[in-house]
Amino acid sequence: MGVIYKKYTGRKCEIFVVIYILHIIRFYYFLPYTFLHNILNAIDILYAFFFAFCFIKYKSRTTITKLEVATAILYVVFLLSVFIGIKNGQQIDRVLKYTSMVFLQFGFYYYLRLHNVSTEFLLKLLKRLLIGYAVITVLCYLQYPNCWFGGDDEQSLARMKSSLEDRGLIRFTLPCKMLVPLFLFMEIQNLGLWVNNKMKIFILFILLLFIGNRFPLVISLLVIGYMIAVSNNIKFFRKIQTGVVVAAVIAMLSFVSVTRNIIDSLIQTTVNERDAGDENNIRVLAATYFFLEFNGDKLEPKIIGNGIASNGNDMYSKEMKYLNEEVGFWESDEGYCEIYIYFGVIGLLGLFFWCYGVYDIKSEESYKYIKYYFLFLMVSMICGGYWFENIYVVNILTYTLVKSNENIMNKIYV
Repeated sequence: MGVIYKKYTGRKCEIFVVIYILHIIRFYYFLPYTFLHNILNAIDILYAFFFAFCFIKYKSRTTITKLEVATAILYVVFLLSVFIGIKNGQQIDRVLKYTSMVFLQFGFYYYLRLHNVSTEFLLKLLKRLLIGYAVITVLCYLQYPNCWFGGDDEQSLARMKSSLEDRGLIRFTLPCKMLVPLFLFMEIQNLGLWVNNKMKIFILFILLLFIGNRFPLVISLLVIGYMIAVSNNIKFFRKIQTGVVVAAVIAMLSFVSVTRNIIDSLIQTTVNERDAGDENNIRVLAATYFFLEFNGDKLEPKIIGNGIASNGNDMYSKEMKYLNEEVGFWESDEGYCEIYIYFGVIGLLGLFFWCYGVYDIKSEESYKYIKYYFLFLMVSMICGGYWFENIYVVNILTYTLVKSNENIMNKIYV
């Protein structure tokens, strides 16, 4: 009976995880679902309160690693931002709404810990979410401009049209795209083993190219190059051979009309930005302003942040809206700026401590690609909010590393 009950509760937790993640990604921004705007926000808040309860209830039964300490610190910083926002004059309902949409969902980690959810199940779920992303991306291309997913409002359509002109492809507003580098790194790690995964790597690379984000693309290629260079699974001659094959594939893609347009547009956009210089680069100007000028001489927001801008009638939200819409300074375009403005120096220190915890924790060799993925996210944060845009993925992978560490410790002490 005990075994049956354990299987039943485990299955129930897995169903909860599936429903939760599909809600957080809004069923890939499926339009009929996103129309339930106020209801979805209320569900976000309920999840946030539930995960806070899980955080309070959870008690570690094993040695606490630096990664778990850093995770707890970050979560407390996110929780405190609610009170900071209210203190700064923001309406409580708006603060809860905007904080619960992203940052308070970090507490999902404690649901996983509390219920000891299977890591094998979680990684399979991420893989299926990636497959769903690939299928829906193809569907969006077939349906454009009348897409069922990713938004059909004027702003979304204008953004899609602009990306088609500037980058040679349509950038749909779809979640799960940053799962592409994750599984690409996983397959690269398996190169040289018995697994024949070259076709998977090729497909994932094409998906990565079609995301259309230059900085993540470049960082992914650099991480992949490093992974191959230091791999013990690939002999030196095979490393040279792999490099030649990759160069040949890229050269071949430059002759295919669809991929050639994408590559040429991405290169031309980069050249134009370089020629304009840093003094005219909107990202550089925004980062300089947010880090050096936004808080002025006020010490408190520099240390603990301003809370999340909730698009309300308070002065802070109005100022952020003006900077976004009139000046073109978006804090979300520079991930570290967003952390600094919202959570101050303690938020940045918490994130860097979490990053240190990731590389300090001992995990099984099969999960090494997760550390490379976190490296990719942290570097990519220079040009976007990739870490917290994929917070459920961060939760799952952090949990996977912690569970792997527990497996190692159990083997040592048995």
